[in-house]
Amino acid sequence: MAAEAEIKRIDVSKATKAAEDLVINIAKERKIADEKQVFIEAQTVKIEKEKEETIELAADADRELKKAEPALIEAQKALEGLDKKYIAEIKAFTSPPAAVETVMSAVMIVLQKAPDWASVKKELTDSQFVKKIMEYDMDNISPIVMKKIEKYTKMETF
Repeated sequence: MAAEAEIKRIDVSKATKAAEDLVINIAKERKIADEKQVFIEAQTVKIEKEKEETIELAADADRELKKAEPALIEAQKALEGLDKKYIAEIKAFTSPPAAVETVMSAVMIVLQKAPDWASVKKELTDSQFVKKIMEYDMDNISPIVMKKIEKYTKMETF
């Protein structure tokens, strides 16, 4: 009976040790899980803030596009009446009138080319210039381009 009691005591001691080890592992895993939970909560807050900022930026960009769109539509209508004679006349300017230079600089920015007069004259030699402008996808103007032409579209004389 004493031997049996000793075996039971050893079994209980082993089970107690295994239970203690399990409690230690559970505590370690709980700590890791808690740290991950804190990280996830912080990331969630950060992502939610970024989402709000992105929505606000998109709304700002949409408002800016709506402001610029009438000017683009008006410019497109003006382009429809443009013929080679007018292009040759514009190209002949060594120092264009301010309004012409402003409009052509904005056009060059939209085409993502240098907005200087030498580049304008070079672009005007392209036989596809009017077609490029007429077929330009106004619905997909990048925010960067919109920001660049903003200085022109905000002008009272533009």
